[in-house]
Amino acid sequence: MLKLLQRSLDQSVPVQIVRTVAPNETLHGIVLDLTRDWVLLTGIRDGGYFDGYNIVRPTDFRSVETDTRFLPFLREHQAWPPAQPAEPIDLSSPSNFISAAASLAGVVTLFEEARRPDMCWIGSPADWGKKSVWILTIDPDATWDDYMTQFKFKHLTRIDFADDYNKALVTVAGPKPPPTAEHGQPG
Repeated sequence: MLKLLQRSLDQSVPVQIVRTVAPNETLHGIVLDLTRDWVLLTGIRDGGYFDGYNIVRPTDFRSVETDTRFLPFLREHQAWPPAQPAEPIDLSSPSNFISAAASLAGVVTLFEEARRPDMCWIGSPADWGKKSVWILTIDPDATWDDYMTQFKFKHLTRIDFADDYNKALVTVAGPKPPPTAEHGQPG
């Protein structure tokens, strides 16, 4: 798996990744950065279009395969090679990359798939702990919640940002309101 991830990073070759924490979902993307603990991908959605970024744990990977089906389309119709985020994303710790991603995109999507399959939370960091982040979330009706939710770094399995859905959601929800004094629901 590491060889395929490294090839994707070095040669901008698309890969498809199946993870143990979400076995019914396949991520498609191109590796932009790779560390022992985290992988940064530019996401590829159906039809061969770049769609934001994913940060995932390689320890959760079940399989990695090359997927060049849309490579000719990507090279001809997308900015090539795929762009790094506008600001560097430091994969050395969740607090670093969540902060950078939220700064770039306004909101992030957090997943704890091993604990809470089929759920995600979209929001913006509002407070930090040594081993966790408090997120002011946006509800499914595109309204900012009036409470924050805590996410422990050790439970995070995936972080998405700057994708088309999040861009639309934050546009509809409007700017992040100031946080309240109460942190609300621990994660």
